[in-house]
Amino acid sequence: LCAAIGDRNGMFPSFRVNPSPGTQAAVWHWEHAKFPISSVNHDCIPCLTLDSLFPGPELPTLVKVDVEGAEGLVLAGAGDLIRKRQTRFMVEVHARLLAKFGTTLADLLAPFDPEGWTLSMLTTEGVRPLSREAFLDPAGPIVAHAHNAPVLFEPRG
Repeated sequence: LCAAIGDRNGMFPSFRVNPSPGTQAAVWHWEHAKFPISSVNHDCIPCLTLDSLFPGPELPTLVKVDVEGAEGLVLAGAGDLIRKRQTRFMVEVHARLLAKFGTTLADLLAPFDPEGWTLSMLTTEGVRPLSREAFLDPAGPIVAHAHNAPVLFEPRG
C-alpha cells in the first residue's frame, strides 16, 4: 500500500527520492530542497489514519511506527484502535524531531490510558519495563537515547 499514515485522511505530497532505506521518506528534503512541493519532483499519495485503515472487526496484533518524528500524528489518527486495546504498538520515538511536527512526548503518551497500557523499552538486552514518568523525563532514556528509542505499548491483560 503506497500511502502515508497520519492524523487525517486526504492527499499528501511526497518528494521523489531514491528508494533506498533511510532516504525514502525523509522530510528534510522538503525543507532544504531546491524544489517546491508543487514541482514535478513530488507525487501526491493518499494519507490515511490507522483508524480508517483498520476499522474492524479484524485488527492488527502489532503496528510498528517509525516515521522520523511524526509519531504523534500517527497516534492521533489511531484513537479508536488504541481504545480497543487489541493491538500492540512498537513506536520508534524520535524525541529530537517531534517538535518539527508540533508534538511532544506527552502527546505520544496521552492516548494510552495508564490503567489499560504498559510501556517497555526494547534494548539489546531485551525488553525493559518503562514508567510513564521515565518516558516523559527530559533527562530520561527516551530523550537520552542516541538515535531513536524503541518503545512498546502493550494493552494490559
